[in-house]
Amino acid sequence: MDSKTLALGVVIGLAVGLAGGWLLKPAPEPQKQDVPSRPRERAGEKTEVPTGPKALYTGDDIDAARADERAKAQAGQDAAVEKATEALRREKQELASRLEQAEKDLADARAAKAPPEPPKPGKDPLVKFGKHADLAEIREAKWDELTDASAKMRVLLEKLMQAHAEGKQPDPADMQEITALNRILQGHAIKILRKLPTHASGNGEYTHPISLANMMANALKAAGKPLTEAQLKRMAELGEDYEAAWDKAQALYTEQTLKLEKFIDELELKHRFYDGCVGLMAADQRAVIVDEEWQHVVGIDLYSPSLMLSMNVRPLHKASREELRAEAMAQMSRGWKIDAAALEAQAFLVDNWLTELGDFLNPVSQSAAEVFRSTEALVLGRAQIKFMKELITALNLAGDSLKLVRGDDDVVYPRVVQAK
Repeated sequence: MDSKTLALGVVIGLAVGLAGGWLLKPAPEPQKQDVPSRPRERAGEKTEVPTGPKALYTGDDIDAARADERAKAQAGQDAAVEKATEALRREKQELASRLEQAEKDLADARAAKAPPEPPKPGKDPLVKFGKHADLAEIREAKWDELTDASAKMRVLLEKLMQAHAEGKQPDPADMQEITALNRILQGHAIKILRKLPTHASGNGEYTHPISLANMMANALKAAGKPLTEAQLKRMAELGEDYEAAWDKAQALYTEQTLKLEKFIDELELKHRFYDGCVGLMAADQRAVIVDEEWQHVVGIDLYSPSLMLSMNVRPLHKASREELRAEAMAQMSRGWKIDAAALEAQAFLVDNWLTELGDFLNPVSQSAAEVFRSTEALVLGRAQIKFMKELITALNLAGDSLKLVRGDDDVVYPRVVQAK
């Protein structure tokens, strides 16, 4: 009999054992005997009074005898019930013990037959934290190849930006190499697409901490300045902090939450992670990851969360603040399907928004206006979110207009550009 059959048999046996309760029923009371206490008189016949010895028993004696018989019968019955009850108790304990053993045997048998867990693909990344570290796309990522491409591409991109700032045309050979190197990075981005949580339209997965952390750690390893065990542990802890903060933020969102607000929240969390990682590095390690001149520049700093903004920047460049204001309102009316007159009636909200941007609206050169930094996006985005919420309330937006405002996740980069 296998362990499964044994377990079922024990359950059935236990049920049968409990059916023995018939032993607990009281025994029938002995029938009462009709014993005369004295001879009966016959009709018409004189009763003869006995003159011999006194009777051996009386009515009281008979009642006492009967009570004694009943007591003895009850005592015998109680003893039988107690004996039967004790037997049932022992049987129940024995069956319960057998059932427990049978269940254990069954569990052991199942465990023995269970197929072994297949080995995880690839290998553990240098920085491992959270549930996403076990993704095949992370474990199988060619980090050495990715960091090599990033290092080469970074040099070429900075060279390109320098030429642009000087008004020079980029070297065609450099542009070709940038394109080839970018394909390597794009390959990784495509593999992890929709595998990591994000609210960004582009590069959200690529800039997830599990990806950025391993890009930085492998870049330092390739440069001969690897992170220590303590540094790797601390970086993993920063990753766990990010995961916890991300989950907390998602739990607070409702259908009224602006998509831009989710985007900026994510960018802020990733910046906090990045700053923590850079902060734990020694000066020579930091020099491998950070170039102060181009830090957090969108599309240039390949280790920064700024890559998240690649598809979420909306430049708004005009020669004066007045032109900028007019163009901003025109774009809102078209893009959000808001009546121009109704929007003009709330123009003070637009003015408040632009005023809140402060020195950011001071005139700059064309080349400076074309450099976008994610640190600026955090400030611009928060001011824009505030304005959008105020506009929804002021105009009591509904229908398509409300849906369009809530679904707009572009960060507007308003710049007053100096004439050449």
